[in-house]
Amino acid sequence: QNWMFLGSYEKLREDLTKRHRISRLLQIGYNSFPELNSKVVQAAAFIIEKHSSQRSGIFVNANDAPQSANKESVFKERLASRSFYFSTADDFARIPGSPIAYWLSDAAVQAFSHKDRALSDHAELREGLTSGDNDKFLRAWHEVGFNSSSSSGSNCFEEGKAWTQHRKGGEYRKWYGNNDYFLFWKNDGSALKNSPKSLLRAQNFYFREALSWSRVTSGEFAIRYYPAGQTFDSTSPSLFSDNLSLKCCAAFLNSLVVANLLRAMSPTLDFRLTSLGRLPFLELGDKEEIATRLGDSCIALSKSDWDAYETSWDFTTLPLLSPDHRAGTLEATYASLRAHWQGMTDEMQALEEENNRIFIDAYGLQDKLPPEVPIEEITLTCNPA
Repeated sequence: QNWMFLGSYEKLREDLTKRHRISRLLQIGYNSFPELNSKVVQAAAFIIEKHSSQRSGIFVNANDAPQSANKESVFKERLASRSFYFSTADDFARIPGSPIAYWLSDAAVQAFSHKDRALSDHAELREGLTSGDNDKFLRAWHEVGFNSSSSSGSNCFEEGKAWTQHRKGGEYRKWYGNNDYFLFWKNDGSALKNSPKSLLRAQNFYFREALSWSRVTSGEFAIRYYPAGQTFDSTSPSLFSDNLSLKCCAAFLNSLVVANLLRAMSPTLDFRLTSLGRLPFLELGDKEEIATRLGDSCIALSKSDWDAYETSWDFTTLPLLSPDHRAGTLEATYASLRAHWQGMTDEMQALEEENNRIFIDAYGLQDKLPPEVPIEEITLTCNPA
């Protein structure tokens, strides 16, 4: 099924949709060949014919069934219940890269038709550096003395320091966090710049305020906000903009709308620049200020959560020792703190659901996407769930 989505097959798909149509397609996905006991091979069965780009084909999705499911049974059940999709070659051609994203609604496909609203028209997306020798040039933040390291908040490196904050992807987490590394940048990074193994991309974007994400992840796509003062790695591509509010942009990129669109444009677990740059970023009108406020609130809540643990370089006090939660016994103190954690999680859940509603309404997906976020998907370290 790789030909349906991956960028390396884009020309094939464009040629296919110009000259032919897919009249029938079954996306089998995992467990395509159970007799081989292989879950790696993910197949699709299809019929191609010449050609009316206006005529709909019929598409059946067995890929969303459990990996171990009997796909023959799934196929027959979905035919019997008429659980299939209709799409035309013209629909695919309207989506950048022409992915065979047959499940996208008309409203989602229509979003791609807005001229000059691609995210890359309003923001710069860049891949960061490759050190070539992480053992030499990278350290976990707690391995570096603060007297020799540069702090956030400046768009240039502090003179006389040897190490600078450096982002490098990390685990699935939204809004803020994964501040784990320092990069050796003494004398304006001269050792790194002179290393034959290193590749320093996008140097003019170093130390700028940014949004960033983990290029490869085992979870859904997640964007995080980073203040000025950091370099960034190839594993942590970043977005910069002088035209857009980064807080509003973070709200958009962490919404269910983007998660839905990225399943069509980047169905693998490798989120590269091209897929994000092609996302349609529609004008919100009077809702833009609300989305910016929601993004700011979510970032602040996530930062408070991140900094409450010793794993943060901005950690100050163990929450269990805070006067805000102090009670007569350790048990009562912990119960108070746990109630506070639950309150933070509930607040983040409410903010994310309000944010989803704004973008679902803006993209006309009210009948296709529910705004609710399961409590288990709130990426706060303190989340009791």
